[in-house]
Amino acid sequence: MRSAAAVMLAMLLGTSAWAGENLIQNGGFEKLVEHVLPFDGWTGWNQGKNVPLVAGDVVADKTVKHGGTASASLVSTTPRWLWIGQKVKTGPGWYKLTMYVRAENLTENAGRAARFGFDTKGWASLDDVLPPGTYGWRKVERIYHLPETPADYYMLYIFTYGSGKLNVDDVTLEKVDGTGLKEGISIETLPGTAGSAVRPLGFEEHDQSTCLPLTGSLLRLRGQA
Repeated sequence: MRSAAAVMLAMLLGTSAWAGENLIQNGGFEKLVEHVLPFDGWTGWNQGKNVPLVAGDVVADKTVKHGGTASASLVSTTPRWLWIGQKVKTGPGWYKLTMYVRAENLTENAGRAARFGFDTKGWASLDDVLPPGTYGWRKVERIYHLPETPADYYMLYIFTYGSGKLNVDDVTLEKVDGTGLKEGISIETLPGTAGSAVRPLGFEEHDQSTCLPLTGSLLRLRGQA
């Protein structure tokens, strides 16, 4: 339990997130609701923000899951935009996003298969891509240095563009101590999982001095120069 002194200190510092606290609601997709999008705390659309989801676009997959009883499965039989998202109240500072993804026959559309990131009013979006193909569960970690923005929230989004299936599970966002950190992404193949991506992924470092959309041009594999 947070002490009164800790609460007062957070109020004085203007802290909107606690270190180690998961800022994502229902990140394990365990709380289900009777709705086209069956996950409490999440929103979603088909074809960007133009078409509401219909039954079967995003489902609770109780067979394929990383942990718990279900994962979120984004399913497309034809190339199209499909996304789920959640507003997250954040303040400026360092954050670590962790999630687990798995793909089946995920194809590219307009040069990309899937992406995830943050967007907010009055600021450029922060984008990273996920690989196409078929592969088992992969752990995705992304370090962000979020600036102060006109809005008091960011929208976390997870997009697919092509046909196929993308499972997402155990999404967490924590505020972290930024000492010695750099913005970057790692995608790790978990032991005992089958499948491979079209291209190998390791650690991708980004310039922390800017919040322009990320290009992925500074890719390097873990353990290599």
